[in-house]
Amino acid sequence: FNQYLSKIKLNHQPVDFSALDLTYLSPQVYPARFRRQLADATEVAQISDLHNLEGANVRDVKLYYRSQKHFELLARQFGIMGEWKAGVPRGSYQGVVTFK
Repeated sequence: FNQYLSKIKLNHQPVDFSALDLTYLSPQVYPARFRRQLADATEVAQISDLHNLEGANVRDVKLYYRSQKHFELLARQFGIMGEWKAGVPRGSYQGVVTFK
């Protein structure tokens, strides 16, 4: 908790979510959009390959993990939560963990 969730801060600017177009999050739209985003992402084989992309016009990158142990190693290197729950990484969607 202290390492990951304690850094979350309450937003001090009100957001009127009812005025936002959130249809892209609907079950009819999101899965296809998510798959397209994954298909369009640039694949790297290892973290060190990210340095080769510096200066390139790359928006999204994908890096596959081979096992729970491999994911936990990658998570530590990226500084993201590496915990698993119910056989999948915590916070994943269809086995995919996204972060910025």
